[in-house]
Formats: sequence, C-alpha cells, structure tokens
Amino acid sequence: MAEKSGTGSGRSSLFIVKLVVLAAAPLAVVLGVLFRDEIVGFVKDSGPCLFHLATGYYCPGCGNTRSAEALLHGNVLLALRNNAVLPFLMFVLLILYIELIFSVLGKPRKILPRKAWFWWAIGGIWAVYLVLRNFVPFLSPV
Repeated sequence: MAEKSGTGSGRSSLFIVKLVVLAAAPLAVVLGVLFRDEIVGFVKDSGPCLFHLATGYYCPGCGNTRSAEALLHGNVLLALRNNAVLPFLMFVLLILYIELIFSVLGKPRKILPRKAWFWWAIGGIWAVYLVLRNFVPFLSPV
C-alpha cells in the first residue's frame, strides 16, 4: 500500500514540475526579448572566434551570436542564414513544449521521433551542413 502512495506522490511531483516548466518557458522567452540587447551585447564582448581567425574556416559555433540576435529580433530567415543550428534547436524546443502541454492536459502525444536512427541522421545532416558552409558562400554567416 505504501508503494502505491509513493508512486502517486511521484506523479504529483512530476506534474508540479511540468506546470513550473509550462509557466517558466514563456517567461524566459519574454525576458529574452526584453533584454535581448543586453544578452547579445554580453556575448559580443567575448571577441571574435579564435578558430576562424587562426584557420579562416567557420567553426560550428560561428554565426550563433548573430543568429541569436536575429531570432531575438524576430528575423528567422537571417537567423537561419547566420547559423541554422540555433533556429533548429528552438524549433525542437517548441515541439517539446507542445508535447508537454498535451501531457499536462492528460493527452500525451509524441510529435518528435524517439528512434536513435532519426537523431543520428539529423546529426549527420548537421555535420555535413557545418562543413559545407565553409565552401558554399550561400551557407556562410553574414
């Protein structure tokens, strides 16, 4: 009997965590938009990419600051142009957030595939993209 009670308590704790995440995520987005200039300014103070300065090639992170700045200003196309990884991750987080909403409503749905092969394929596509953007001018950050 005590075991079932503990399971119910665990479920209610998980439900509370889900509710906190549901409330915190939109708040984080609003704060990010309100303080976008401070956030981007802080990151820009870190200086240029040392890998790019040393080799002339773009590292996987090159363009992420500009991509984040474009996203925070609502310019998705420019964000994709600078570094498509960040907009893709934001899209994945949005889908996970929608899944969380369904879960809290008692109708769990899995929108994102959970199979390992799918994520390995996505990783492979990103690896190719991150290499090609060094050789295809249209893919390089602006």
